[in-house]
Amino acid sequence: MGQITAKNILQAGYYWPTFFKDAHDYYKSCDVCQAYAQKSTISGLLHPIPPLGPFEKWGINLMGPLSMIRRGH
Repeated sequence: MGQITAKNILQAGYYWPTFFKDAHDYYKSCDVCQAYAQKSTISGLLHPIPPLGPFEKWGINLMGPLSMIRRGH
């Protein structure tokens, strides 16, 4: 973590020997960085449930917002 911070500092033209470690340490100690960090979630395996009779499996597809046509629909 902290690669974006390191990249931004490098693009600004700065570098020092402990640069990457410092960027990583800053990232870990920054409350804002931790609050908005993309957290990876590991989910368990999917367990399909077979339907046992008609109409036991239903699906809904949602679309929108849709543009209006000339007649206002």
